[in-house]
Amino acid sequence: MCPKTFEPKEPVISSGLADWWTQLLAELVDEWRTETIPERDNLLGDKQSDNKRHVIVRGSFLDHFFRDDRTTAIIDEWVSHSPPLGEKFLELASAADGLAAVLEAQEEKILLTYENEFIVPTGSDEKIKLLVRNTNSKLRRFRSEVMKYWNSDEFRQVVSEINDFVEDMRLPWKWLVWEVFGVYLARVFVKDFSWRFTDALDIEDISQSQPAPESHFESLFDTRAGETVGQATQRLETELEKVREAGEELTRFVEPLPKGRFPRKTAILEKYARWFYFQRVCGRSVTSIARSEFLENQTQNDDRRKDIRDGIEKAEALLSICR
Repeated sequence: MCPKTFEPKEPVISSGLADWWTQLLAELVDEWRTETIPERDNLLGDKQSDNKRHVIVRGSFLDHFFRDDRTTAIIDEWVSHSPPLGEKFLELASAADGLAAVLEAQEEKILLTYENEFIVPTGSDEKIKLLVRNTNSKLRRFRSEVMKYWNSDEFRQVVSEINDFVEDMRLPWKWLVWEVFGVYLARVFVKDFSWRFTDALDIEDISQSQPAPESHFESLFDTRAGETVGQATQRLETELEKVREAGEELTRFVEPLPKGRFPRKTAILEKYARWFYFQRVCGRSVTSIARSEFLENQTQNDDRRKDIRDGIEKAEALLSICR
């Protein structure tokens, strides 16, 4: 059951080396989410401000959703049936940490190759070479275990169950499936990983992230012997005009969204997300939400049901901007 009053749980993070790797993984997940939103989620707002409202409501909704006991329980269940990649991850982390400590003490440098293996410069002592070989061996085993699971029927089953979990709540959004999948995968690697809401999600300006058309432009400017300041300035302005024209050519086929009016305050949007969560995920009635949200007498609470309904509808509309 969802609590009548939402009380966030403190994320549980293990200590020591795992703590550092947990933080690193959290940052990687956040970056992955941010970088892939335009490609995988297809933001469909008519204005940039609509897309901004979407991510505000989305962040608030996810903050409730991933701290819901039922969400936590089902992710725990999936993780319990997954291979112990977290143990392999910590084993690799420990080896890499030990290697880094030795290299730092001896002021040695290490490189990471294209094949994602560590190498040290020629002439390094045998102790360091042995540490590098051991670390690379753990890295190869870890990578092999990950790919084995990635290509397994068990992994495909989990992906199918994640889709079913989201659809059973009548929340037919691909972006939510991806968010659940991301947290599940992070939990497979780091046992104590928990959802981290960093006050705001972010989106890229898709007009700037599209592939650039073929274009070539070179510019070189030097003053000339005997040239006056006025003449040099005039030539420079001509070159700058060419730069502007080249920039226009790059964006000629791009149609950026209108900016619209960006929300100055997020509190009301966060309320809409909370009400939507209470009704659609927790199954609470509009009347129940009105009573707990407005803390007024019965008659007045009934009068506020329209506010709750309108807020829920607005939240759903904004969350539906993404496929």
